[in-house]
Amino acid sequence: MAGPTWVKIRLWNPGRDCIWGDTSNVLPHFLEKPYLDTGKNYRFLEVFWVGATQAAAGEELGTVATAKDGVAIPFQITVDCVEANDTDAATGDARKVAIIGVSVSSIGAYNEGETPVLGVEVINLNGTTAVTSTRYYLRLIHGYVCDWGSGGADAKGAITIESPAATTLQSILATYNESNGCVLYFAENDSVRPDYIRLGPTEHVIADGITFRITASGFDHTLNVDPDDALNTFSHVSGYVQDAVYRDAWVAPKLATSTAKLTLSEQLVATTLNYQIHHTILVGKQ
Repeated sequence: MAGPTWVKIRLWNPGRDCIWGDTSNVLPHFLEKPYLDTGKNYRFLEVFWVGATQAAAGEELGTVATAKDGVAIPFQITVDCVEANDTDAATGDARKVAIIGVSVSSIGAYNEGETPVLGVEVINLNGTTAVTSTRYYLRLIHGYVCDWGSGGADAKGAITIESPAATTLQSILATYNESNGCVLYFAENDSVRPDYIRLGPTEHVIADGITFRITASGFDHTLNVDPDDALNTFSHVSGYVQDAVYRDAWVAPKLATSTAKLTLSEQLVATTLNYQIHHTILVGKQ
């Protein structure tokens, strides 16, 4: 049994120079948001997931997506729709999709030493006519609908995020707004620290629970496969009023290499139960 085929991921405070294509200003306040209770606009990734816990060990939140490595040769992304009314028009359903990823302006600039950055690109949908990104990606993290017309508040049909064209990496399903998959990537030399985790059931059944996992690789050096440090687990057992809240999931940041990634996953404790997960990851720059 597989869990939900979506997860909500947002990159907050990327910097206005790391937002592209938002000519209609649909992203809220240039994606500026204070970090939790600090009042500071730190750059961070925020993850929300709601679903039934799964028996499979370490099932990736939002169901596994197809990864593509563009570190050697960055790739453009194509966004395509099944329904014609998922289009950038006042009467459309889904109008625009935001892409979170690590990217550069062009292959030529990258080869000449342009530094890849973690940012967000807005792509205007054109129904069943595919639209290609202007940015070139080393890593794709997530896609989400960020603007809607009068036709509806979700994707009318499936929206595929592809590279190359017709090769699907992630999908936003009909009647949803978020793509699948929950592997987080970073630009080289980003300082990364998973921080806040909240685990809570949406129903209360004694003796069931959840185990949330953060699996890290490619930090500090490209051969970092230390088994004592790669996996971090956090748990909650249902039957209590309080959710489980953790801070400082990592007590110190780690330096991202070009291969760095975090895979977020979950597993049931006894029997399946509906849970919600809220997690933040601070992303600084060295």
